[in-house]
Amino acid sequence: MSSDHDTIRRILTFIRERRYESGDRLPSERDFAERFNVSRGVVRKAISALVAVRVIEVRSTSGNYLKELSAEASFEAIVLENVVGLPLSPDEVSASIETRVVLEREAVRLACERVDEAGLAKIQAALDATERRLAEGKPINLEDTEFHLALAGASGNSVLVRLLNAFYVLSQERRHIYFETADHGRQSHAEHLEIFAAVSKRDAETAARLIARHVTRAYEYFSPKYDP
Repeated sequence: MSSDHDTIRRILTFIRERRYESGDRLPSERDFAERFNVSRGVVRKAISALVAVRVIEVRSTSGNYLKELSAEASFEAIVLENVVGLPLSPDEVSASIETRVVLEREAVRLACERVDEAGLAKIQAALDATERRLAEGKPINLEDTEFHLALAGASGNSVLVRLLNAFYVLSQERRHIYFETADHGRQSHAEHLEIFAAVSKRDAETAARLIARHVTRAYEYFSPKYDP
């Protein structure tokens, strides 16, 4: 982990452990630098990152303040927390899966309307790569991501692709664990083939139902076991 990420993690952990609430004034750059034994420049960069994702507000006349995270912080704030090594809460995991299902379902509906031959070929390439990995007895977590991004890309909506990519960043560790089991990889690939068949036929309702079941099933594997 880079020093920047480590400092962000330490600031966020400090905020959690001290139970700061929305509107509370936070320690200054100097205070954080002394507490974490890093330079003020490193702290300044970390705070700037947290300002960018609307976790912290800098008031020029009085210092740094915590924003209302549930209402004001951006989705990127959750991604940043995950990237720097802070686990999501069970509620955040559940809410992120619920949101991902909505986005994936809409993406596949749009894909059924808009996909062209190039889009179908890209999805097929991801499926072919998955089959090669399975034949080698290797996990398919990267190929799984490629399939879903190719599917989202077929929607023709680049913002939707970017949003879904953030969810794959959030679930990266969980999917790595999930696909360590060979049976999970084979089952996931079989479901991908069904989804692809529905998209190829432009059957939006079937594709949407299949993708919702596919995403939810993987989450259910973790939900009773999730321990932050």
